[in-house]
Amino acid sequence: MAGPRADEIYFEHTVIGRQVKVAAIDGATGTEVSIVGPASAAPRDLEALALRKLLVRLGRGDGGAGGPGGAAPGGARGGGILA
Repeated sequence: MAGPRADEIYFEHTVIGRQVKVAAIDGATGTEVSIVGPASAAPRDLEALALRKLLVRLGRGDGGAGGPGGAAPGGARGGGILA
């Protein structure tokens, strides 16, 4: 069996009541991030958000609408990253 390819991303959906946790895992590095959203949301929308978060974690994303490093608009210092 061949190992994971560098361009493979795995998604795992776990329903928790009226919420769903979506984990995105990079096949090459094993890096994993997760998001939680409403179970009524479209799975592709939740996967897109999880993928964007993963790309930011891997340093391959733009950091969201806040620009480099994901700084909050207006210079607010919340310590988070906009995804």
